[in-house]
Amino acid sequence: MSKKKHGPGEEDVKVDLPITPMLDMAFQLMAFFIFTFKPQPTEGQISLFLPQLKGNESVQMAPPPPDTPVEAKEEYTIIVRAAEGQIASIDFRGQGAPEPLGTQPSRLLERLNQIPRRDGDNVSVKIESDPKLNYNQLIRLMDVCIKAKFPSVGVAPLSASSQ
Repeated sequence: MSKKKHGPGEEDVKVDLPITPMLDMAFQLMAFFIFTFKPQPTEGQISLFLPQLKGNESVQMAPPPPDTPVEAKEEYTIIVRAAEGQIASIDFRGQGAPEPLGTQPSRLLERLNQIPRRDGDNVSVKIESDPKLNYNQLIRLMDVCIKAKFPSVGVAPLSASSQ
């Protein structure tokens, strides 16, 4: 409590600030918000699609910066077709014609492990995917490529030659 003086002839005014009811109200509000808080469930699936190519467009990569040396890359392509968001077929293309692998990512892992590589090889994998494939299926395929020790994995929509 404090006293305030107004002037030479006036009496002191006593200011009383009741803290206890304010603390009680603060704790009641805090309890209310804690009891009524309901966190949102985490997302299980993100329903997104890859962009589609129109007409005879082809996927083109941006040119590298001028001071970056362009190294010859050996590139393998995985062609994935979808039915109702799930994998309908997986085709593997190296230097030759596409090789069908069925629908199981485990067969893709076996095929990728058969590719002979040395440390420092500049080898990459490109996944050409049907735009209707669910992203969780696409991520599973990318995980398979990384598990097979391919550090460079790219994703693109199905090219006109793959359809």
